[in-house]
Amino acid sequence: MNIEEFRSGVQEWLAQHDLTPGPDHSLDSQVAQLARVRRELYDAGWMRYGWPAEVGGLGGPAVLRAVLGEEVATRDLAEPGIYSMIEVLAPTMISYAPPELAAEMVPLLLSGAEQWCQGFSEPGSGSDLASLATRAEPRGDDWVVNGQKVWTSLAQYSQRCVLLTRTAPGHGGITAFFVDMDTPGITVR
Repeated sequence: MNIEEFRSGVQEWLAQHDLTPGPDHSLDSQVAQLARVRRELYDAGWMRYGWPAEVGGLGGPAVLRAVLGEEVATRDLAEPGIYSMIEVLAPTMISYAPPELAAEMVPLLLSGAEQWCQGFSEPGSGSDLASLATRAEPRGDDWVVNGQKVWTSLAQYSQRCVLLTRTAPGHGGITAFFVDMDTPGITVR
């Protein structure tokens, strides 16, 4: 499917399916609307274009995801910032996680069944990853993580977090963990 056919198909589908948000614009409502939009688009197949088949996608170029996001944003169906977090979190999972984990988890995010957050920024250093202070140390088969993150958008709604930690000095010493948000020791405030 080429880009114009895709855009036309999305526009036609959106014209036939009312995904208009309700009158409440609270954060709770925005997150619920985001899940609703992702679920409807996923069930109709649109949310799966531009993603590899290995993670439940329907293939095609990644630009199809941008076209879909543009159509969603221009209709004010979901807040663009929180909608676009998928473009950071899913590709990270696809590129760096074991393939079986990505195959299991990415559809949960794309379909709206789960919300994820990113644990990158830290107090006193913002998004400067060179100064990353949250540490992860191996203990047997487990890792113990100590540190604090800030500006973790949607953490209070998220089931999982892509969490960046320091495991060794330098740029090569940054490790991303995929963490369940109900893990003992995690506090969201």
